[in-house]
Amino acid sequence: MKKAWGYFRKYHLFFFLPLLVLSATIGPYVSSKSVQYTFVAIYTFSYYIDLQRGRTNIAERKAMARNGLTPKQVRNLNFVKKWDETRTTGRKKYVFVYGGLCFGFGLCFLFGLIAFTYIRGTADFVHKSPGNMFAIFVLCYFTGFITAVISHLILWAINEKKFARLNTAAH
Repeated sequence: MKKAWGYFRKYHLFFFLPLLVLSATIGPYVSSKSVQYTFVAIYTFSYYIDLQRGRTNIAERKAMARNGLTPKQVRNLNFVKKWDETRTTGRKKYVFVYGGLCFGFGLCFLFGLIAFTYIRGTADFVHKSPGNMFAIFVLCYFTGFITAVISHLILWAINEKKFARLNTAAH
C-alpha cells in the first residue's frame, strides 16, 4: 500500500486529468452538484500533494546550496537522477504507459474540448445517445494515444542525448 501511495503522490497529475474527464462526461447524466464536488475534491487533493512536494524540493535546494551548487547544476542532477530511474523501467513502458495511456488520456480531454468547440454538430451528436458519447471518447482517446506515443518517442531520444551529455560532463 505504501508503494502504491508513493506512486500516486509522484504521478498524481496523471490521475487528475482522467478523473476530471470522467466527471465532466458523467456530469450531464447526474446532478451538477456532484460534478462540482468532484472537481473541488480532486483539486484540493492535488493541491495538498503539490504542497508536500514543494516543501521537499525547497529543503533539497537549501541542502544543495550549502554544498555550493548552482540552481542549474541542481536541475541537472535532478534530471540525471530522475531519468536514470525512468530509463531503468524501459523504453516501451515509458512510451506506452507514461505516454500513450497517461498523457494520451490528458490529450483525449484536450481533443474532446477542441471537437466540441470547433466541429459543428458534435454536441448534438453526443446528446442523441450515450453510445455516441462513447464513440467520441474512443476517437479522442485514440488520437491522443497516437499523438502521445509519437511525442514520447521523440522525448525519449532527446532525454537520452541530454542524459549522455550530462553523464560524460560529470565524469
